[in-house]
Amino acid sequence: MVDSHCPYCALQCAMSLELEGERVEVTARDFPTNRGGMCRKGWTSAEVLRAPDRLTTPLVRGADGELHPTGWDEVLDLLAGRLAARTDEPFAGFEPHDLRTIGTWLEHAETRWPQRRSRRAEYHPHGRRIDLRATLRSSRRTGWDPVRLMRTRPCRRPRRIVVLCDVSGSMQPYTTIYLHLMRAAALRGTAGRPEVFAFATSLTRLTSVLDHRSAETALARANERVVDRFGGTRIGRCLGDLLVSHWGSSLRGAVVVIASDGWDSDDPELLRRSMIRLRRRAWKIVWLNPRLAAVDYRPAAGGMAVALDYVDLFLPAHTIAEIHVLLAAVTALAS
Repeated sequence: MVDSHCPYCALQCAMSLELEGERVEVTARDFPTNRGGMCRKGWTSAEVLRAPDRLTTPLVRGADGELHPTGWDEVLDLLAGRLAARTDEPFAGFEPHDLRTIGTWLEHAETRWPQRRSRRAEYHPHGRRIDLRATLRSSRRTGWDPVRLMRTRPCRRPRRIVVLCDVSGSMQPYTTIYLHLMRAAALRGTAGRPEVFAFATSLTRLTSVLDHRSAETALARANERVVDRFGGTRIGRCLGDLLVSHWGSSLRGAVVVIASDGWDSDDPELLRRSMIRLRRRAWKIVWLNPRLAAVDYRPAAGGMAVALDYVDLFLPAHTIAEIHVLLAAVTALAS
């Protein structure tokens, strides 16, 4: 028997689940919200496990166009093979379902994240400072003789990541994959309290909508909230709005990732002033420009030429291979 809670509403009524043969039986538990009772939804919550249309094995579409059941190992090998074959293909040629697969991979990608020293202290046998209160408290066990010195060292906390994605018309082929990258950042608990923003002619905060458990729902809500996508670009103005807003404090000591091709309709001097302020506040600035992959690329756009002086990492991130390079670069920052 396993103790659990009803998933249908915020009351979280307590229940117990017991496997009897191939059936899961539900019984109510005593809990402040339900006091041993449940509604009809709670009592019948296990019925979905016996639904005739419930999928219990993955399905793969065959050459005949029909879906056929297969094993999980075969599906994982198939997905890995598809991605490996398209490692160097630009994201602009990917289908939406392929981008969702890459987004799922980004959400679970293992990365050693940069850390910062906190003002708080933690106990450590090789710490440099001696905690007198903890040492005296420990000496009660040894007749008040401080046999064991309790040492502390500063805590290490993961640095916050702040992602800003250009959703203007020139970035349209790469907007979806960068939204998946933003969602992966929003869901990554190892990156402190991440913040994600989209910008074109105005700045839009997407942190609260991209952390939805469904990638399709999260991206749909993000597209609804961003009202100026696929239009012009005002990078300097949007960065300035972020710096003076309530969320400007989130940039302090953070790893700031800007995904943009650098085409800006504002005066380059405005972007320069914003980048100077951002450089003083952020720990590292990473700029992702898919046009960097071109062999004859030159930062001819006024905005990009100005911003390069204040960027720590300048990467294309337009293919799966380049995403690997991005993750490796973030890991190198942590060392």
